[in-house]
Amino acid sequence: VSTQSTGELRATLLIQRWFRRWRAELEIRRRCTWTIFQTMEYASENEQLKLYNFFNEIISGLPDAINALQNEKNEQVETPEYFSKLSNPDNVTIDPEYSGPDLALPIDANQINTLIEAF
Repeated sequence: VSTQSTGELRATLLIQRWFRRWRAELEIRRRCTWTIFQTMEYASENEQLKLYNFFNEIISGLPDAINALQNEKNEQVETPEYFSKLSNPDNVTIDPEYSGPDLALPIDANQINTLIEAF
């Protein structure tokens, strides 16, 4: 075997090895891209399905909620006593874990400053 044919054989093998590695990398990229695309596509479809189900539940429960509100409104007569009962601060329950500022009527400048500092 001549030196020239040995060199040509090595060059051929080197080129084939490079080409096969390059094709393998392309195949890996193609498979990864396809996997990512499928994941995104299925996630999108799944999100659309969840959104559809959510709105479907809201719409299907809407007539019941409207009827309940209408019945409640018919039972309550909107009189000044009714509104004073709703706006009475003594009827408001405060969560025991509340850690914000406490305000008392009439509100003075110190309470306003405390309120501003709290927010």
